[in-house]
Order: sequence, then C-alpha cells, then structure tokens
Amino acid sequence: PGHGGYDVSARLDDVSLKPLLHAAGRPETLLGRLTGRVEGHGRGKNLAEFVGLGEVRVSGLHLEGSERRAEVSVRGTTRKGLLFVDRLSVRSGSSDLSGRGSVALATGAIDLALRASVARLEHDLWPHGIAGLGGRLTAAGRVSRRLQDPVFVGQVKGQNLRVGAMRLDVVEGPLEADRQRMASRGLRTIIGSSVATLSGEARLPDLRLWPGSWRENLTLAITAQLRGRAEDLGTLLPASWPLVGGPLSLQLSAKGSPGNLSGSGRMEMREVRVGEDRWEFLRADLAFTGRDLTVPQLTLRRRGVTIQAEGR
Repeated sequence: PGHGGYDVSARLDDVSLKPLLHAAGRPETLLGRLTGRVEGHGRGKNLAEFVGLGEVRVSGLHLEGSERRAEVSVRGTTRKGLLFVDRLSVRSGSSDLSGRGSVALATGAIDLALRASVARLEHDLWPHGIAGLGGRLTAAGRVSRRLQDPVFVGQVKGQNLRVGAMRLDVVEGPLEADRQRMASRGLRTIIGSSVATLSGEARLPDLRLWPGSWRENLTLAITAQLRGRAEDLGTLLPASWPLVGGPLSLQLSAKGSPGNLSGSGRMEMREVRVGEDRWEFLRADLAFTGRDLTVPQLTLRRRGVTIQAEGR
C-alpha cells in the first residue's frame, strides 16, 4: 500500500535459511532451519508507522564448512521505527549468549546489552573453534553503533585458559572490540602468584581470514607490566630454556605479528636461580625482533661482586 493502512500476519515453519539469504542478496554462508511468526499493522511505507510483534527460532545455525551448531531465538516488538529486542538467546553446547535492547529499522543503529559464557572454549566456541585454545570465558557489556559495523564495550574474564602450551589462571578486565580490532586498557592476567597488566590492541584486517590464517595476519601493539615469580612463567618460555626462579619485575612493549614481535623492555630479579647457579641480583635491558634477543645492558651481582655485560 502507498498510504493506506494494512495488517500483516506471516508464519514460517522449518524453512532453510539459504534461499532466504539468497533472496535478500546476502552471503549464503549461514546454514540452518528457521521457524517464526510476525504480526502487526502499519500505514504507508513509513517504518515508524509499523507496530508489531514477532518471534524467530533458528535451529542448527552454522557456517558452511563448520560442524559447530547453535540454537538461536529472538523475540521482539516494533513501534516508532524501533525494533525492541525483548529476548535474544544463542546456545551452542555449553556456550550461552543472552541480550536485549533495540535496533533502529531505518538506520540500523543498535543498542544491545549482552552477556555471554563459554564453559569449554575447546569444544563450544561458536561459530568456529581455535586450535589449542581451552578454558572458560565470560563477557558482559553493550553492543552499539550499527548492525553493519557493531562495537562491543564491556568486561571479560577468562579462567584456566590454555593457548597451546601456555597456561593462564585468570585474564580479566575491560575490552573494546569490533570487526577488525580488540583493545584494552588494563587487562589483568594472573599466573600462579604473578600478576601482569596488559594494555594495547590487536587488529585483524579481514574477518574472512578467521579462523584459517588469522595468526599470520594479526598485528599487535601492547605494553605489559608484571610482578611475581619467574617460576610461574615456565609455560610462556621455550622448553629449551633453563629453569629460572626468583622474584621478578618486568616492563615490556611490543608490536608486530604473534610470530614476529619486536620491542623492548627491562627485567629485574632478586635471589635469582638459573639451573644450579645462584645470583643476588639481576637487571637486564632487553630488545627483541622475532626470535632474536639482544641485551644492551646486563647487570649481575653474586657474593657482593657486580658484573656488567651485553650480548644476544
């Protein structure tokens, strides 16, 4: 209708998503079965005049080529040009995401409050898993900006995290994330009795690289401060390095890809143990590029004797 009033009542029962996405001109990479209903009334072509309610469920939602499925349900109402999301639920194994908020129908402006929990990252991270990643993750915050370009601002907490051979007891703090960038100002990481604070950002220029070649294309720019004991950091160091023990203080800044970081820092230790050797004090200025480590200045003290050196 051009200017007259109209009523809408529609129902879909167990319909494949693929032809719907094709008809809407959207990428047909999401697969699943949709069931839903919409009822409402409006006037003319102005979305602000439409008042309605609806509920949609999608079963077996997954990306083409991925075996991880999710069950999605959305219930909402529309009035004054806004879609009010009364309930959003996404479940995949032990993963759970819930939210509520609003979307502007004309512009796509979005304001959603979300909570998410993944009890087993190694099994239930959706829509893709990440090889070598395990543990528990929770997050809470708001998603804003636009549907086409959303941004998340909130708090995250990881527990008993495993990244390859690396083990982290707790990672928690503020996080901002969009399609190409994650950033934090004060992400706290606990490993045993050691506590590190990280600030900076990670960028992935194209989400289509996820999850296949993300590591080679990810770029980092971070600073870190750590206080604790060297023994706690064993899983972060190459297995070929000697065992190191003692109180530790470390400041570090780095940038680049995960496999080719460059940066600098300073490390201080007291009551140092390196294998069978004992030292009263150690201070080292560090510079590194990839696997190459340079020590522009090294100060050691043993039995009251101070030694200064440099090397790589």
